[in-house]
Amino acid sequence: MLTRTSSRNRRLKNPPPAESPMEPIELLFVLLFLVVVSSIALYSYLRQLGRIRLLEREVEQLNVVRDRFELASRAARDAIWDYDVKNSKLHWRGDLLKDFGYEDVTTTDFHWWEDRVHEDDRDRVAGSVRTALESDADFWSCSYRFRRADGSFADVHDRGYILRNQDGQAHRFVGVIDDLTSQKEAEASLGLKEAQFQALTSSLPDPIARFDRQLRHLYVNPAMERVSGLSAEQVIGRTNRDLGLPGELVNLWDREISRVFETGDVNEFGFEIQSSGGPRYLVARVAPERRSDGTFDSVVSVVRDITDLQKAEQELEARERQYRLLFRSNPHPMFVFDVHTLEILEVNDAAVDQYGYSRDEFQTMTILDIRPEEDIPRLRDSHDPKLTGSKDAGHWRHHYKDGTVIEVEIYTHATEFRGRQAEIALAINITDRAEAERALRESEARFTAFMNNNPAAAWIKDEIGRYIYANRAALAVYQRTEEELGVLDDEKLFSVDVAKSLIQNDETVRRTREPLHTYETIDHPDGTRHIWMIVKFPLVLSQEVCHVGGFALDVTDRVQAEEELREYASALERSNRELEQFAYVASHDLQEPLRMVSSYTQLLASRYQDKLDKDANEFIGYAVEGATRMQQLIDDLLAYSRVQSHKQAFSPVDLNESLDAAIKNLAHPIQESGARIHHDPLPTVPADEVQMQQVLQNLISNAVKFRSRRTPDVHVSAREEEGEWIVSVSDNGIGLDPSYQDRIFVIFQRLHSRNRYPGTGIGLAICKRIVERHGGRIWVESTPDQGSTFSFSIPSGDRR
Repeated sequence: MLTRTSSRNRRLKNPPPAESPMEPIELLFVLLFLVVVSSIALYSYLRQLGRIRLLEREVEQLNVVRDRFELASRAARDAIWDYDVKNSKLHWRGDLLKDFGYEDVTTTDFHWWEDRVHEDDRDRVAGSVRTALESDADFWSCSYRFRRADGSFADVHDRGYILRNQDGQAHRFVGVIDDLTSQKEAEASLGLKEAQFQALTSSLPDPIARFDRQLRHLYVNPAMERVSGLSAEQVIGRTNRDLGLPGELVNLWDREISRVFETGDVNEFGFEIQSSGGPRYLVARVAPERRSDGTFDSVVSVVRDITDLQKAEQELEARERQYRLLFRSNPHPMFVFDVHTLEILEVNDAAVDQYGYSRDEFQTMTILDIRPEEDIPRLRDSHDPKLTGSKDAGHWRHHYKDGTVIEVEIYTHATEFRGRQAEIALAINITDRAEAERALRESEARFTAFMNNNPAAAWIKDEIGRYIYANRAALAVYQRTEEELGVLDDEKLFSVDVAKSLIQNDETVRRTREPLHTYETIDHPDGTRHIWMIVKFPLVLSQEVCHVGGFALDVTDRVQAEEELREYASALERSNRELEQFAYVASHDLQEPLRMVSSYTQLLASRYQDKLDKDANEFIGYAVEGATRMQQLIDDLLAYSRVQSHKQAFSPVDLNESLDAAIKNLAHPIQESGARIHHDPLPTVPADEVQMQQVLQNLISNAVKFRSRRTPDVHVSAREEEGEWIVSVSDNGIGLDPSYQDRIFVIFQRLHSRNRYPGTGIGLAICKRIVERHGGRIWVESTPDQGSTFSFSIPSGDRR
């Protein structure tokens, strides 16, 4: 062709006259040339159209991957991060950062994340990341504390997968924090890569060439020139072997082109070339250039560089593996189901592990099969097969294979799965949370009922003293409504002095973190003055925040009653002192005239006994006996009054010595009755020594006096119980009826006639008064005809 073209060019230098007609052979050549050029142009257009459609399918595949990523990101409640190792960039997406207060954070550097790891965890966590990146590991996980925007920390579990290049160097690091996803960042990253891929593939026109049956080049386009580095003049008319291409590549092209000439079929094959940027992968499509009769002598080839497409496909496969891994490894159950039939199409491992069904069993079920029967009508009513995008489906109930019913929070996203319109659902088990919320509501209801029916005023103030809660009683006292609480404080409710005192008390509670008991006198709006008993206590919300709660009870009436009672008790005490003084003085003053009466009656008895008649003897006996009883009564009254008027300071008293002294004083009646007195070791107690001796003497005297026909047997013992000593005097006497056990300690109370058991009935009353003065108590345990045990207690501590 080049030779023919050159010949024509030579002829054109000396053109023939205009009227000379074109030779037939030349006309035929021109027509053939136009036909060939038109065929090549048409074929190029068709190939370009095919390439565009192929690219559209590739873009569609990328959109599917993007939709899957979008689906996983929106359905998951975790945070997904993507770390560009080379550029040290972290891409975030999901609601976790929003929940943590980082509303607008999408892309950060590594240090932004590292700075928000708790300082106690930072070295450990950052070190583990660096170790994972520098090693050949492909997985990393770690638990640590992550700082929220408000300064508080959250416990998180982080895990990620490391992507490496052919040299084993880490270039990307993708992971999940908890159960949220970073959809926007991952979507932006995926969109950028898609745009780069599309821009790269759309900017490379396909190299095109024509070959004859001798495998010589007939035509090459500019793209082929750029790819081969040879101009069209250097290529046309020469074979690939003539051009010095590598032998293996030449053999491949010659074989594949020859096959088209032999079979007449379109042939497509791939090959690899080396370029300055590394190996390039290409696909060639060779088609016969047929004439109208079906014959052909040339073929046209279109070469397409698929290097970037292969890389994109590899990335797509890698991403799909990652998304499948995210789906399968999500800690929360995930379901993919047909929106029309509700058949379950796929589940993740968490669903299998938690629900108890195998994956094969799930794929024979519908989403109705994991719902309680009573929930199915509501599900049918709420299900919308036309759902697009994501949706918070709310709270539902599921049941496990074993029948256990759980409460779940459902999030769904529309998708396409294996050619079917589907939804992917994320189920978060909130059973514990729901139960806790119900318990909290019940607790709040009980609290509200208790507080609003409590007669005491109750309130809670925040850290700056504003009222944030008050029960009905408090609102009634303040004469305010619940809506006004948020702007009220003590300065708005009380006088300056009262408010100052209340505020100081609040500060004390916040500072000490201890309850405070106090009284306040407050003037009410109606002009009355009331006394309030107030208890305040801390409500510690954190190390920095402490609210103050309190109760207040109007004790005005009680305080007044207590004051009146104190005044009455004081008056009674004065009256008792005066009465004791009167009894002592009266008894003392009666001693002298009684002594005179007694002396003269005894003188009458000694001089005139048996010298007068029988009646006179009887009268004189009565007079002597009466004077003697009167003397004994006066002595006992004086002893009773001396318990308080002649008391001594307490000092350590050895009760063994007191008992010995009492026994010596009772030597005559003991000897006369033949009584046996024995005792255990007795303690030393803080007491009035004289009065302790008197108590023991009175009790032993009664044991000897109120004896039965048996020989008196008296035992004195002591035992220590809860800070006091219990001293007991036991006998085998006549005993007494239990109904009289309290009566015998009352002054002048007697259970027997004076003829049988003489006495004034004051002895046990004196014992009771002495024991009570020592802070103790006295009692008796007795059975008629079996004996009695009189016991009294004395505190073991020093009480004065």
